[in-house]
Amino acid sequence: MRKLGTILFLCSCALAAGWFWQHDQPCEHPLRYRIGEVDDRFDLSPREYRKIIQKAGDMWATALGQELFIYDPEASFAINLLYDERQHTTITSHELSRKMQQTDHSNQKVRALHNHWQDIYQTRSEAYQISLDDLQKRREAYNATVEAKNRQGGVTQEEHDALSAEREAIDRTREELDAKHKAIEEITQMLESLQAQSTTLLTIYNRNAHTYNALYGVNIPFHKGEYNGESITIFQFHNLDDLLLVIAHEMGHALGLNHIDAPEAIMHALMGSQDLNNLTLTPADTQALQTTCGHAN
Repeated sequence: MRKLGTILFLCSCALAAGWFWQHDQPCEHPLRYRIGEVDDRFDLSPREYRKIIQKAGDMWATALGQELFIYDPEASFAINLLYDERQHTTITSHELSRKMQQTDHSNQKVRALHNHWQDIYQTRSEAYQISLDDLQKRREAYNATVEAKNRQGGVTQEEHDALSAEREAIDRTREELDAKHKAIEEITQMLESLQAQSTTLLTIYNRNAHTYNALYGVNIPFHKGEYNGESITIFQFHNLDDLLLVIAHEMGHALGLNHIDAPEAIMHALMGSQDLNNLTLTPADTQALQTTCGHAN
């Protein structure tokens, strides 16, 4: 369904090359930080934001075995949450994706209902045809009997009564089959209506998918977060797990780490292979941290 391109972090860590924590060596002293601007359009309170930042910082601290980040409301180093067109694009893409999922779900329900009535139609049509064939044979047998008796000069009262009873039975069966045929026609109309609904839903889905892929399904480089040597600013995230990854990535830059090659690593330049459901530092992240902080084995 989705044609999402790989999302680049493209963090602005180059601006801070060689300048760490107010000219200290990496990891020499814990970085004191405060919560900076938090745009309320993210629907995330400063307190909630701080908890996520704390969790991200703890991952690095635990890996190194020392405190690396300390919250200080008076600190000069700020971690901001800035809303701009990037997050607006994320929200818009989520809304369009949600509509696509709803349309697909509705179409699946319509198709399931169509398949259900298609099975009923098939069963009833086959039974109707068998009964119709039997009725035709009874009519032919009745007519043949009547013609034969007429050629013989007539029928007895008993034969007359039997033929009359058979004719009435044939008429009742015909009426029953007419009712069944009408019911089958109604099912046919229902199937046509369900097919039309499915076609409409599929058209809507394909149109939205085309729009989604055209707007959001290409590899457009952009910054989700930025570390500039004096602050961290987060611009975009899809959910809280994604936010944790972006913050942890930028905090890694604040520690002096560069991008590393391992796709699953927090410090990888591309986002997509990390386990957001259970985000932890990979061995590659830990090795890079220990090397940068002078704790390498």
